[in-house]
Amino acid sequence: MDIKIENGDLSIAQNGIPERVAGLEQAVQQVNFALKIPKGSFVYNREAGAFGDIDFSDVDVGKKIEAKVNECLLHTDVYAFVDYISSDGENVTIGFVLKNNFGECTTEVVVNGQL
Repeated sequence: MDIKIENGDLSIAQNGIPERVAGLEQAVQQVNFALKIPKGSFVYNREAGAFGDIDFSDVDVGKKIEAKVNECLLHTDVYAFVDYISSDGENVTIGFVLKNNFGECTTEVVVNGQL
């Protein structure tokens, strides 16, 4: 279980207490952190964040992203699969399927880069 982050800040419930996420929702949040947040910049957890520049010209970029994302999910029961990678010339969209024993979900992460 983790604290829910929305729009780069803590998500606070109506009672003033930070909201929590777990399971697949927590995994989606961690995947976004792994790819979008510069490592060390998240004040609540300096270990959270990007694993470095992504070389989208690498033939094995999908496998490398998948391995790094799953490394971020090691302490969970969730496994991530890269479904697709596409580019509009400025940004790269990475589609993931996240699975655990209770189900699966899909998510997209948009990062800066070029294919």
